[in-house]
Amino acid sequence: MKFDKIVRDKVPEIIEAHHRLYNAIVVDNDTAIIYLSKKIAEEQQELDTAIKNKDTKNTIEEFADILECIDALAEKLSIPMTDVFAAAAKKSVRVGRFDKNIILQWVEGDKFSDDEEAAHH
Repeated sequence: MKFDKIVRDKVPEIIEAHHRLYNAIVVDNDTAIIYLSKKIAEEQQELDTAIKNKDTKNTIEEFADILECIDALAEKLSIPMTDVFAAAAKKSVRVGRFDKNIILQWVEGDKFSDDEEAAHH
């Protein structure tokens, strides 16, 4: 089976414990950042599947995987998670959370004001 993705640190040990051959390399942080970003997208797809299947246990696991990837990515980018959580808190005060299930379908005109642009992202 061929892979080209970042894995958790203990995965090679687990493979060895099952007496299977494998090839893995250790990459620099810049390369790991690229792979972690791809891993988040992969885990997001797995989360979507778990939610669609109403699989609560797997949904929790996928949330955990995404959080672990975000934490590792932030660390490699030298961004403290406390800064991420603080930015999230400020943004929720400024533009709200996602509690009301609002789906924006269109906006008149072709440009956002600065406030609208910040809220859109």
